[in-house]
Amino acid sequence: MKAITKRTFTAFTVCIMVCMMFSIQVFAASDYFSKSTTKLNAYNGGKSNESTFSSGSVPKDAKITGVRIHYTVASGTDPYTVYLISPKKTRYVVSGPLSSTTVSNISAFNGENPEGTWTAYIVNAGRTTHGNVYPVSTVTLSVTVNYEY
Repeated sequence: MKAITKRTFTAFTVCIMVCMMFSIQVFAASDYFSKSTTKLNAYNGGKSNESTFSSGSVPKDAKITGVRIHYTVASGTDPYTVYLISPKKTRYVVSGPLSSTTVSNISAFNGENPEGTWTAYIVNAGRTTHGNVYPVSTVTLSVTVNYEY
């Protein structure tokens, strides 16, 4: 009787372990990097300098899950457009805010591997909303790239 009980218990234990192995979700690891651009200045409809930054080393199978941009906007900044370009050359183009703010959950780059050199710049809209002699835009971007692997 003890042998049957022991075999039954062993079979039951093995069955539970196998079932758990196939039913437990595997969670991906996640990480991020955050970089700031140089001060981006554009005036009279022109383009600012291009600011580049590197992701540093990330796992080869990493996939972007979202991007966040914090804008530090100088007082009196006129309308401008932001260009953020990934290492895979995907472009995120958006009208920039006229006051400092953070924009989260940017999905334009989702699924890409974030490794490599990113580029950011602004283009002044060529019109002033502050009565400046020449329209001027001055912004610094802090970019946070979230990814999982």
